[in-house]
Amino acid sequence: MIAIVNHGLGNFRSVISAIEYLNKDVVITNKSEVIKKSSKIIIPGVGSFKYAMQNLKKLNLIDTLNEQVLVKKKPVLGICLGCQLLLNYSEENKNIKGLGWINGEVKKFKNIKKLPSTHVGWNEVLRENDPIFKNLPKKFFMYFNHSYFPVIKEKNCGLGNTIYSNKFVSIFKKENIYGIQPHPEKSQKFGIIFLENFVKNDI
Repeated sequence: MIAIVNHGLGNFRSVISAIEYLNKDVVITNKSEVIKKSSKIIIPGVGSFKYAMQNLKKLNLIDTLNEQVLVKKKPVLGICLGCQLLLNYSEENKNIKGLGWINGEVKKFKNIKKLPSTHVGWNEVLRENDPIFKNLPKKFFMYFNHSYFPVIKEKNCGLGNTIYSNKFVSIFKKENIYGIQPHPEKSQKFGIIFLENFVKNDI
């Protein structure tokens, strides 16, 4: 069973629909006991870094997630805001700590080269080699919608790069922890392949 963590921010329906399309049992939950029974965890989300972390704290989920991911090494995938929560903190709210599973921070896009500060639409990902990319080409397009982007400070964690106003790591990994800035659940064929590799394969 795949547990989608409900921290109260974002429309989780599209993620659930994508996992159900892959014929995998999935549940959206904010209960520790359900997360503990799951085989894998997905942390999606759209919106405020601050309120997502505050909600996780109010729901008493941070200790549970730390135990399941860092101690039991359960595979976890952070999507969009969810991938940003895996890092130390965000420029959006510097006094609010993230989960800190991967050493990094979240920066805001700057208005340069006549590009808006919000990155919306289809863009290319240039990937490295990893089982999460099975059956995906070396370059593929995914759907993005974000104003902040991850800056990874640990070596050998970056798996995919994208160029918007600057080059940034759009997909990353540390052991059992995956983060992806674009929305695979909205990225049609390539997004479904990516999600299938996460939910069905031994990664």
